[in-house]
Amino acid sequence: MNKFNAEGLALVDAFWTYFWRQDQEMFAAKHPSAETVPPDNGYTLWPVVIALEAIVEAERVAPGRYTKKLFLALNAVERYKSPQYGAYCAWHNFPGNDDIYFDDNAQVAIAQIAAYQLTKKDVYLERAEGVIKFLHQGWDDCRGGVRWHMRTSGPPFTDRNTCSTILTAVASLRLAQLEAIDEGLRQSSILFAEKAVFWTINELKNDQCLIMDGFSEHNGRFTLNRTTYTYNTGMTISALSLIHSMKPSDQIRFWALELATAAIDHSKGLFDLSVQGMDLRYWWDATFFTQLLVEGLSTFLDVFGQDIDSRLARRMANEVRRQMKYVMDYLKDECDNLYFRNLRLYTIGHKQLAQFKLLTGDEKRELQAEGSERVNGTGKPADRALTKTLLGNGGAARGLLLTASLWDDTQ
Repeated sequence: MNKFNAEGLALVDAFWTYFWRQDQEMFAAKHPSAETVPPDNGYTLWPVVIALEAIVEAERVAPGRYTKKLFLALNAVERYKSPQYGAYCAWHNFPGNDDIYFDDNAQVAIAQIAAYQLTKKDVYLERAEGVIKFLHQGWDDCRGGVRWHMRTSGPPFTDRNTCSTILTAVASLRLAQLEAIDEGLRQSSILFAEKAVFWTINELKNDQCLIMDGFSEHNGRFTLNRTTYTYNTGMTISALSLIHSMKPSDQIRFWALELATAAIDHSKGLFDLSVQGMDLRYWWDATFFTQLLVEGLSTFLDVFGQDIDSRLARRMANEVRRQMKYVMDYLKDECDNLYFRNLRLYTIGHKQLAQFKLLTGDEKRELQAEGSERVNGTGKPADRALTKTLLGNGGAARGLLLTASLWDDTQ
């Protein structure tokens, strides 16, 4: 077992022990913090699904060791499901709850498909099919893209984001790969994914060949959010690679290669460009985003690894390993074996700031404390205690486990 698998499994064990509440059968934090809901500090759907996906990967690596945890986590997700809408709410369902995000639901569908592949239990496939049919209703027929939220009352619910659009595409393609589904649903899922990917490339790819965040509505007009989070490019790479695996196309291959190459370019916007030394730059955002870029590059290499220049393929695989080694070396807290969430060390705490200065030589850098790394409260983030989050640890664990299975031309 390589070091990424070993650490990924250890982290799944650690976050389960820390966050799982057996008496309530849910994930919860010890303190009010990012993504939690009072009074019990239970977690909203997003981090729960990311944790579930990490457990899925752990069970794939170590069959039988995580089976009980997998079923408990899958059952916990059902507390968020709205029978009225056939989709999953941001918090536990209650009568009239319509707080339903399309990107959250796409990740639920992806997790359920993976659970079906592992367990062969039809219930998970049936749930995934139902969610994906719901997701396809989120397409904006006037402007294109999948809406962020089910509500149509205006911003921010009507924003058309990469996360909602491309995650729906990936969920659709993962479903289309399964032999067990109806042929009509397979074809409609592929067609929907193609429509979503073409819209994303045409509307949201910037001049660095990275994918921007989406369109936000302000005063009745949609404006472009130019931020390039790692997961937007990563999930687009996944979608393009999956389409090509089912419907080979020179154009799809070109786009996938273009994005994957840009994703490992230290001079481009997925890296922390505030660091002066090019070889000292790492991806700029957080573990729960970068794990989807790891997935994208891994999927790309699975599909195209034997089809592109071997030196480039090796660079991609080595960059992923480099990034995840950095996460292991700098984000892990040896006190509890859990991980912080931000890859920019200077946003965590004074210890991590000192590590950043030593790593980069940037002695003038000051602490830019990120609130999501701290317990909730009033006052400046730097004045509040550091804490760990399920979202950060689920993302780190899944990224580590995906890295362990990366394409390797020496195998």
